[in-house]
Amino acid sequence: MDRFLFRLLALLGFGFVVAFLVVAGSGFLLAAVYLVLADNVGTNLAAVITGVSCFGAAGIIALIAWSVQRRPAPTRPAQRGKRSVQSPDTAQMAMAVGEMLGGDLNALAKNHRKGLIGASLVAGFAFGASPKLRRSLLDLIEN
Repeated sequence: MDRFLFRLLALLGFGFVVAFLVVAGSGFLLAAVYLVLADNVGTNLAAVITGVSCFGAAGIIALIAWSVQRRPAPTRPAQRGKRSVQSPDTAQMAMAVGEMLGGDLNALAKNHRKGLIGASLVAGFAFGASPKLRRSLLDLIEN
């Protein structure tokens, strides 16, 4: 766990340095574009062109990010022939079972608040104090 934390902190540290250098480099490039344009078209128009090009690039990057993050539309299975009696939708069944179990667990938790808090504290202490127990829990979660 310590090795993972060290690697994570190192990655974050290097990530911040890289992000800072990218921002600084972008600033210098934009300043260079502005200075070249200022010599040719004037300072006011150079500022407008530089600003509009920055917003255009940001818009293009945002559209690319949006298209990458967007989930594809769900496809419906092809229906063959006439419609027959359909079985209940799997998602609706899962929701019904989840509501039943959630309602039962919610009622159980409301009726036994003190026991639930005590069990949570004992379990937290046990997992915090025992590396073997923590490792077995991680193995259980991963598998």
